[in-house]
Amino acid sequence: MVNKKITEFNIEIPSNFWYYLTFVLWFGSEIFFKSTLEYINEMPKSVYEDRVTVLVSIMLVVQIVFFQSYTKYDMAIISSITALVLIATINSGFQYLLAAWLFIVASKKCHLKQMAKVAFVVLTVGIVFVIFLYKINYIPDYVMYRHGMPRHSLGFAHPNQLGLRVFQWILCFSYAFWDSFGLAHFTVVGVVGYWMHRVTDSQTATICVLAYITLILILKILERKESNLIDYVNVILRIGSALIGILSILFTVVDIRLIPTLGLIDQLISRRFYWAHKVYKRFGSSLLGKKFSTAAVENGIIRIRARMYFDNGYANLWLRFGTIIFVLFIVGYYLLMKKNAKNRLLLVILFIYSIYGIMEAGLVQLTHNVFLLAFAQVIYKDNSYVEESSLERKLVFKL
Repeated sequence: MVNKKITEFNIEIPSNFWYYLTFVLWFGSEIFFKSTLEYINEMPKSVYEDRVTVLVSIMLVVQIVFFQSYTKYDMAIISSITALVLIATINSGFQYLLAAWLFIVASKKCHLKQMAKVAFVVLTVGIVFVIFLYKINYIPDYVMYRHGMPRHSLGFAHPNQLGLRVFQWILCFSYAFWDSFGLAHFTVVGVVGYWMHRVTDSQTATICVLAYITLILILKILERKESNLIDYVNVILRIGSALIGILSILFTVVDIRLIPTLGLIDQLISRRFYWAHKVYKRFGSSLLGKKFSTAAVENGIIRIRARMYFDNGYANLWLRFGTIIFVLFIVGYYLLMKKNAKNRLLLVILFIYSIYGIMEAGLVQLTHNVFLLAFAQVIYKDNSYVEESSLERKLVFKL
């Protein structure tokens, strides 16, 4: 009798491997494509961007249709919001909101901390890789000046792009390692944040990192003292985020220059509200989005500092995608923060992104804010972000 020897290879892979693969392909390529690289194998970079977009879209549909199950409640919520987002996308001509929504729907079984770790690794590799390409002179540095001081991109398309990636890195680093966060981690955040400011002089990233460091220091002190004040901080952050969004629209509707104190603040942040107001006066609002030409804005209204004309994220969301989408976002954001009252670091991060939305249009772009994935907790009735212990499964191959 011949004895058959069976060899088993136990390989542990994430149960959401397909989704992680999709996310890494998309997020990693986004970092790379936002460099000063123009051609790949003598073909324009945009050709590869389009191909990755198509591939990632197909992979997301596969994840949503074949790898996830839904309740009737899930289907009702998803189909309703998808219809609204799709209409707003068609009306506006911009696809980034739909892309973020597809990733959120596809993240049903993911855990936010695990996604933060994945994003942290991709950001680390991506940032180092782009800077490496710059260091070996494969791609150029983009240098611009503010008040006579140079701002460097180190291979990214703009200094603000490098600032954004480092800002994201700090948030993902903190979220991934928050349970053991101590003096060494604070030191890393401080040093990296200071380096980012010195190299890029990115106004938005610097303000957000400073606000973030201040809030997490307060958070850690209150946690250590077991102070009851921490519950009030949770409420303040939640209400504060909603107010920032609502006030951003109010300051878009009115001419903020007529209010001296607010006009001065607006001037300090490069007149974000003033330019948004100019766009509002020219094109008006809608229920579910509208197309309008940036060229028309630049030529017809704003001839000076045209690139700054529409950097307020809330005004972008409202005017491009409509009032219904804006209200859904604000309500959903509030519910998300309320549901995560005990996840204080997430509350701080979401609040920081509220501040970010004042000065940057990327508020609802997943490439700017991977923490939008937490919206899965709102759209799915069951606790969509399952415990991390259930994320892994063993596949046994027998030979």
